[in-house]
Amino acid sequence: MAKAKVRLNGVWVDVDKEAKARSSGIWLDYGSGGMEPEVERFFFNPMTETFDDQDSVEATSTLTMGTAFRVNAPGTVTRGRWRFPNTQDGTVSYKFVLYSATGPTRVREAVFTEPILGEWVEVLLDEPYHASAGEILVPSVYQSGASGNRHYAYKSFYFSQEITRGNLTALGPNQNGRFTFADSYPANAAFGTSYFVDMAFLADE
Repeated sequence: MAKAKVRLNGVWVDVDKEAKARSSGIWLDYGSGGMEPEVERFFFNPMTETFDDQDSVEATSTLTMGTAFRVNAPGTVTRGRWRFPNTQDGTVSYKFVLYSATGPTRVREAVFTEPILGEWVEVLLDEPYHASAGEILVPSVYQSGASGNRHYAYKSFYFSQEITRGNLTALGPNQNGRFTFADSYPANAAFGTSYFVDMAFLADE
């Protein structure tokens, strides 16, 4: 089958000719096969996810937010994804950072070069990360700016209990809604709030 290149968040990817990227950069569609069937995302249907009516705002120049997942099968994280806030103050840089709770350790990162406010955006990792079954991963977004506040979409009490979707289990209220005010592991947990940070996960065959 003929190949084509699709631009996904600033990265050109070789795909089948029938493939297309959604306008918001959410994921790749593969012709009649639909969304990549093997790749799992926790927020797998972003069109139906609900958010609180307005962005929340933190009076800080730097902020890291994340979601804590237990990986239920060995597999590979290939991308990071985030639902961007509706607004931003001034010029803001956004970086996806994948942490393993073991350590904790920063294992991968990638810069969102083409953020789209109010939309889901994915970024390819330069090198996939292979996770072990039972490993706790915390995909996170670090945002920084010289001035102004940091904005983010959220849903209060989203993780009032553990939620399992496929091979990903989001941890419960005392272990989720992760944040910190630095470019570091988000160890704080905010009552199970969702900041809609996600990852693309491909289980081993």
